Amino acid sequence: MVIKIGDDKNFKQEIFQVDKITRYWGGDGALLGDGLRYPGFKVGAEVWFVVGTGGQSRTILEFRLCSPVLPPGNLFVSNQRSLTSEPEAQARDLV
Repeated sequence: MVIKIGDDKNFKQEIFQVDKITRYWGGDGALLGDGLRYPGFKVGAEVWFVVGTGGQSRTILEFRLCSPVLPPGNLFVSNQRSLTSEPEAQARDLV
């Protein structure tokens, strides 16, 4: 999937992948069992994510929809990102 990093004027688009070990979280902090099939994951959605290291540096391990207020103690505080391509194709590949 392609994720836009930055604001509307200064941004770059990067390609990442998800894997069967990727965990998905809703904006309310609840774990999502549907993964990328969850309706909130769509083009333009604001997301937070954590990637692996080494050979997994392009694999998203934790993927969270943003909410107006992040839950207390959130460990994923970094830059907010926007999805720029439909994630459903990757969801189909993981079935």
